[in-house]
Amino acid sequence: MLDKLGLRSIKPVQVGDVKVVPRDVVAACAPQPKDIGDEMTGKMLVGVQCIGKKDGKEKEYFLYQPFDNQESIERWGTQAVTAQTGFGAALALELIGRGIWKEAGVYAPEYFDPKPYLELMKESGYKYGIIEK
Repeated sequence: MLDKLGLRSIKPVQVGDVKVVPRDVVAACAPQPKDIGDEMTGKMLVGVQCIGKKDGKEKEYFLYQPFDNQESIERWGTQAVTAQTGFGAALALELIGRGIWKEAGVYAPEYFDPKPYLELMKESGYKYGIIEK
């Protein structure tokens, strides 16, 4: 919706006598996650759908991560959206620190073998599921 309203734009627009960047206005007006976390309730689910070929056959996988906001606040002291956003990077850093992911240079996470990452998710209590079609 923000995109449709032009509020993600970084192109200045004239408002009265001043020029403003729409994205900056949204950032200035939006509440900080740390200030509204206790007010947020409910659950969320994020996921990624992967479609391709494996051993010459069409395959489809859906990896998903459910989060309960109240559980997240109690367990980690932050709302579900914030926790979910940070966990991916934190787990990747842990794998680098343990010497499991040890390539030098800059690589996207999907470059690495996913099994250690998924195992660390379980070890860390980071719930996820995989649906294979």
